[in-house]
Amino acid sequence: MKLQALVRHMACITAVAFFLDGTLGAWVHQASAGVAVAGAGSATYYANEWRQAKKELKALEVAEKLQGQKSPKGMVLRKLLAARKKCAISSLVALLAALAAYRSRGVQEVPSADASSVVGQPYVPGLSKTKPVGEAALVEEPPEEKSSATGDAANVEEQDKDGYTRLIRAARDGDMDEIQALITAGADVEARSNIGSTALMFAAESGHTAAVKALIAAHADVNVINDLGWTALMYAAGTGGVKAIKALIMAGADVDTRNVDGFTALMYAAECGHTAAIEALIAADADVNATDNCGVSALIWAAIKGDVKAIKALITANAKVNAKNRYGFTALMFAARNGHTESVEALMEAGVDVDARNNDGLTALMYAAGKGHAEIIALLEAAQKAKE
Repeated sequence: MKLQALVRHMACITAVAFFLDGTLGAWVHQASAGVAVAGAGSATYYANEWRQAKKELKALEVAEKLQGQKSPKGMVLRKLLAARKKCAISSLVALLAALAAYRSRGVQEVPSADASSVVGQPYVPGLSKTKPVGEAALVEEPPEEKSSATGDAANVEEQDKDGYTRLIRAARDGDMDEIQALITAGADVEARSNIGSTALMFAAESGHTAAVKALIAAHADVNVINDLGWTALMYAAGTGGVKAIKALIMAGADVDTRNVDGFTALMYAAECGHTAAIEALIAADADVNATDNCGVSALIWAAIKGDVKAIKALITANAKVNAKNRYGFTALMFAARNGHTESVEALMEAGVDVDARNNDGLTALMYAAGKGHAEIIALLEAAQKAKE
């Protein structure tokens, strides 16, 4: 099996293993410009990018043989292959390490998987089989049976095979009557699921603002961290729940907490394309220049997505336009490569260095040329001539 295929398949298998353990639930990522919709996160993304670059290079090499010489585009693709290979393997190692850390907890019971539960869900390591959104919402699910919250304490705190208490399930579903009844009956608002998630996290992920506020009023810890390093604020940011974000921040949520991947709530909001969530976090003084374990900032994520409004908001908040990730890539390089003309213009207006090179010596212009984005090529060439 070819190496890039092995990385991609291993990443998918690892993500499925998480899912079967009830760990990641709905982990579906919808991104722009060739970013794969996959449950394995960045490992699958880079592996797919790697495969695509190799496919393009293979076709180009045929033309190079006919011409008897290597082309500039071929040189760019060869360097891109090496960079994507590094990223894919690095991301897979991190994913496997996270799985090993989780499995070390010694989970004894494995819940059944329901593929339909991930349809239409946003990219966030899901806490549970949350209520579906979009098209999936058209499919009715049978209601869960629930007993009176006035039963004995053991009944109130009883946990299912995933470690969900009745309060967690009620928070996940936004069942306010059940939530209020359970809190009145003395339910533990800090009870945790098998991956250390609380009712507040489920409510935040599912976008149930009323449930979030009710749990906060019941003194739920807004800064508790689960086994994945996630906080309630991160879940709210990943799903774009602006009202939930504001409620958590008002209750004292730390906007700059990082998870095991080095991500902050702001990075998740940028990665998932939630501009309003980005603005709410910026207003709460989130660190706009924080980077994840690969050196990727919120601005770089916004450039990858082509989210011009988010780019401008981050720049206004003093985001560093020339910041580079671990491999030397800038926001401009990603925007140019992915064909986001308006994003390129916004970055250029902010004074970005159009001649910056990554660790492989490649510039934004080279990436635009490699993808054939004529309008962006013209913009960058004009900027270079203006500097001469």
